[in-house]
Amino acid sequence: TSFLSEKSQGPDGRRVVRFFVLDRQGHQTLAVLGVERDTRDGHYLYRRVEDFPHGPPLQCGNLAGVHAWLAGLLGTDGAPLVQHRAGGANPKKGGAHRAGGDSSQWRRLKQKHEEFSRLLHDLAQQNAAEEARRGADVKQARILAREQALRA
Repeated sequence: TSFLSEKSQGPDGRRVVRFFVLDRQGHQTLAVLGVERDTRDGHYLYRRVEDFPHGPPLQCGNLAGVHAWLAGLLGTDGAPLVQHRAGGANPKKGGAHRAGGDSSQWRRLKQKHEEFSRLLHDLAQQNAAEEARRGADVKQARILAREQALRA
């Protein structure tokens, strides 16, 4: 019904993030493991653990992919309760907080993303049309130059 993430440090100094799926009784099952590529690199490789029997395979390099995978697995809109457990109480340092905010916040973010995508699509179409006009103008100029050369 929800998931938890836990941050820790491995014996070689690389940071590790574990994502646990919680059932209705609050039992935790390790689902995803993220391991830093190099020590203090900040780039992680996330994978579904082999023992976790649910969901499609997962291999990605960002939290958005993990959150989308978990949201699909849990059948949520992508804003489940996430608790980071890492010793500190400061949310920026790993304390508990609500990831993704409430569902209205999630909807607003999704709307802004869709609006941005539409704007990018419209801009790409405008650029393509402008390039086509420029190409037509260049072609027309070449034709006129050839006609003038033939007349001369």
